[in-house]
Amino acid sequence: HRDRHVGAGDDDRERAVDVARIGGLRDRLVDRIVAEIPDVARTTAHDAAVAGFAHLCFGGLESEELLFLLDDAGVCASAASACASGAQQSSHVLAAMGVDPDLARGSLRLTLGHTTTVADVDAAAAAVIGAAQRLQAVAR
Repeated sequence: HRDRHVGAGDDDRERAVDVARIGGLRDRLVDRIVAEIPDVARTTAHDAAVAGFAHLCFGGLESEELLFLLDDAGVCASAASACASGAQQSSHVLAAMGVDPDLARGSLRLTLGHTTTVADVDAAAAAVIGAAQRLQAVAR
């Protein structure tokens, strides 16, 4: 029946608006962290990244230490790519991308979704920045 497809264009437009909003939040998160933390690298350009995924690598930091502090701050994150979740070694994807192994040891993946707000992003950015600064101070 043709009438089953009425409104499908509206769904597509709503989805596009949501993807753009989430992508903007991801950019806000990544930009705040990169602006505050030395020796952090984006693994994808804003225009090439999936809207709901932020992936960064922190030079001189270990992912597990960063994750411990983020967990204490109530921020859920992962050290590995989704395809390597649970692995204790650097991602083979990061290696294939040419990311230096020392930098890859500090990898961090954050995800955003349709319920993520500006306040959520700002809180997560503050937690990541605080945790990274704390670990960098200890490493000096």
